[in-house]
Amino acid sequence: MLHYSATFRRSLYAVSGHMFKCAVSFLIMTGSTFAQPSGMGNWLSYAINGKISERWSTVGDYQLRNYELTGDFQQLLLRTNLQYEINSHVEIGCGYAFSLAANYSGEDKTTGLENRITQQLIHKILNKRVVLAQRLRVEERFLSDRFQLRFRYQFGGRYWWNEKHRWYAGAFDELFLLADGLTFDQNRIFTGIGYRFNDHFRLETGNLYIRYRSGSRNQLFTQLVHSFHW
Repeated sequence: MLHYSATFRRSLYAVSGHMFKCAVSFLIMTGSTFAQPSGMGNWLSYAINGKISERWSTVGDYQLRNYELTGDFQQLLLRTNLQYEINSHVEIGCGYAFSLAANYSGEDKTTGLENRITQQLIHKILNKRVVLAQRLRVEERFLSDRFQLRFRYQFGGRYWWNEKHRWYAGAFDELFLLADGLTFDQNRIFTGIGYRFNDHFRLETGNLYIRYRSGSRNQLFTQLVHSFHW
């Protein structure tokens, strides 16, 4: 279990809050620079966090992704994890995901199925106004035509505008690496805002910039987060 002195925690929270606000400002400015003339996609997500007991919970996200704001189907992703809280800072989990994706080859689309097994480790730092988290995820991807092992590292957080915890700014940066030679797969950078309606629901939306091995795109990412007890 991790132990921090009170003075160290106060200093860490102050520095973390300042760095996070600077990062949000930087990413918002650079996000417009990375915009592509090919248009913006639209990703919709419903995420759950269901407590089973004091330590155990189920987490998941169920996404509909489109190449354009008004449609053009890209992917259906259904992902569920079983999560265990080691302490207030560290969680581990494993899960399963199903994907139906439509990829362009020239002007034609081809569809493919994927079954995915995941393991992940999450480390969080919390205080009244700032939530910082880093996540390491391993994915065993059983694609239609091949098997692929992939690593993902995400660092991000939320900054609440006041202690009432209604409005907040959110951002994350996630790097994807293929296990074969630790080669670059993609990088995702999100900046946005969110609103917490009550203890059970919050809504966030913003720009998700994705850099692929060749090319890049911006997505309008909107997510409804539902927290509850089973």
